Amino acid sequence: MIWEIVFAVSKILEQQYFPTVVLLGALAMYFSKQKKALLLALVFSSVLLGVPTLKNVYGEARPCANGTNGAKVPCDSDYGFPSGHATTSTLIAASTTGTLSFYAFLPASIFISASRIYLGVHTFKQVAGGVAFGVMIFFLSNAMVNAFEDFIRRRKHREKTIVKKTEMWRQVVHIAFGTAVIASAYLLGFGITEALLLAGIYIGLLVASSSVFRKNVIVRTALRLLERKDVEIPAKGALLYVAACLFLLTFSRSANLAIAGIAILAVGDGISTLIGVKYGRNKLFWNKSKSWEGTFAFASSSFLIAFPFIGLSAWIYAVVLALIETIDFHIDDNLLIPIFMVVISFAIQ
Repeated sequence: MIWEIVFAVSKILEQQYFPTVVLLGALAMYFSKQKKALLLALVFSSVLLGVPTLKNVYGEARPCANGTNGAKVPCDSDYGFPSGHATTSTLIAASTTGTLSFYAFLPASIFISASRIYLGVHTFKQVAGGVAFGVMIFFLSNAMVNAFEDFIRRRKHREKTIVKKTEMWRQVVHIAFGTAVIASAYLLGFGITEALLLAGIYIGLLVASSSVFRKNVIVRTALRLLERKDVEIPAKGALLYVAACLFLLTFSRSANLAIAGIAILAVGDGISTLIGVKYGRNKLFWNKSKSWEGTFAFASSSFLIAFPFIGLSAWIYAVVLALIETIDFHIDDNLLIPIFMVVISFAIQ
């Protein structure tokens, strides 16, 4: 009986995708505290997953494309990566963090994403990529809205407050987590690692939205020791880091490129911050919050850590990402680095 209900609801979601998105988007727009960011994120997702689509860029077939996997509904003719249902439902759920409605939107998002696998129209990777993409699109949109409002209202942009006593521990954990993801990918496989990171995204969203989760002694201690004081959403940095790793694993054009990207995100970004905070005396003339020492540390460490995986092309990623990291886009590095890593891979094809 329960599977019949699941199938019926999943089939409705499949057949009535656009009305469902409009309904969920309208409801989220009413409840969300980030209405402008949600609207911009919906526009971005519509453009990126519209025609011509991001799916065409990757050209990854749906599992039902050859008609052999027993899909429970007719197979769509377009490509399958990333899942549009997973992307849109996840960014809508992310927009409601901090509201009671989140506890309705998150389960709905999980159900919608899981239903794509259940119906046989998407693989797990295609859905996982969509979830990571949805989180990143929303928080990228949120950062752009905040930066635009600061500019219009002529408010001074709030720079990151870095406390030297805790920054070392933050970056040690930052490097250790990225290393653990790489080790997991090699020892457990990409599929299991993607599943663990997907679970991490949902846990991160719950922590960001719920004070009950943040009262847990382990979570509370971790946030107190590792979270910067100027974040508008609790655990946002950790959430975006997990989403960035999953994004790289699913969107990178090869396994080695994915590992190299995570290594740069973990080691290059972590070491550059440590060097910049401790030894960064010569500030960049275009960004006084960055230093030549930190930039050189990013480029050199990124090249060394990525070289074993992608060879001499590592210098292109290292130099370009080091320069990107010095520009004040008012956007978290956990968003910028993985996005530009993927973009560069297509540019140097």
